[in-house]
Amino acid sequence: MEYFDGHEWSGPVVHTRESASAEMVFFGEPGPGVSPEAFSVRASGVLVAEETGEHNLGLVQLGRCRVLLDGQVVLDATEGEYARGDDFFGMGSEVIPAGAATLKQ
Repeated sequence: MEYFDGHEWSGPVVHTRESASAEMVFFGEPGPGVSPEAFSVRASGVLVAEETGEHNLGLVQLGRCRVLLDGQVVLDATEGEYARGDDFFGMGSEVIPAGAATLKQ
């Protein structure tokens, strides 16, 4: 994950870290030198399916998110408001569907 000052995913990377999970939860400062008031994160990874075939993708967010798969935007939740769900202590969105994608084992 690459962390940036401000909300625009631009400028120099101010912090990096690796994670074995796609779930990101922050309490206080997200990383050394990263302001909790205004930051953005670019996370990249590899999805490996248990079985090759079509899978439904979705996102629960607390903030604004965009999801790309193989370089193509499959979900853009950077504008508008989303109903709240139960995740992130009731502060996260309901699951936002990204649709189906073929993933390989």
